[in-house]
Amino acid sequence: RPRLAADGDGGTSSLRVALWADDAFSPVDTECVAMIQEVARRLGAEGAHVDEWARPSLDVSAPVSRSGGSAFFEASHKAYGMKRLAMKPARCSEGLLHRDVQHMRMVRQRCKEAWGRFFEQGGFDVLLCPVSPTTAIPHDHSGSPEDWPVLDGETERMVEVNGVATPYWRQNRWLGLISFADLPSTVVPIGRDSRGLPCGVQIVGAA
Repeated sequence: RPRLAADGDGGTSSLRVALWADDAFSPVDTECVAMIQEVARRLGAEGAHVDEWARPSLDVSAPVSRSGGSAFFEASHKAYGMKRLAMKPARCSEGLLHRDVQHMRMVRQRCKEAWGRFFEQGGFDVLLCPVSPTTAIPHDHSGSPEDWPVLDGETERMVEVNGVATPYWRQNRWLGLISFADLPSTVVPIGRDSRGLPCGVQIVGAA
């Protein structure tokens, strides 16, 4: 049975927290960023050690192209596309190449190792990061029903983040950053934006 630390066992003052509230690879709504930062500030006020600059050694900002490469989100989005292809056997010839599968496995393993070093070397108990770039959005139904993310950003659908039109599937980037490496994560509500919509934060642990 899991046992949570009581006040006498260190409690909040013994926590080491990494904060990753925003990033150029997937800009986050400023209201959401402020709420996530406020969570970290309150933890710090309770005695937790909060590091807002620590990052895993992942290539999350590399451009994605059809020519391949080791970009993190190319691999994660191709993996998602493969799952979709598996549900439509008639289209499997589009992308299920053995070399692609092996390449993605290699990228994923390197991702897991990078996260392992991040938590071990930094001594972090948890990472706080966004769930999505925004709170709930008006859905964009433009384009084809087959408009799904085999490659990052290939879509007619858009979502607005801080007034900027952004490819629809980039909403998945913060979740993909964590789930691609099989890291344990939970999401808790932390407030509401100016439209009254709830915002949450991912609390991520080591695998």
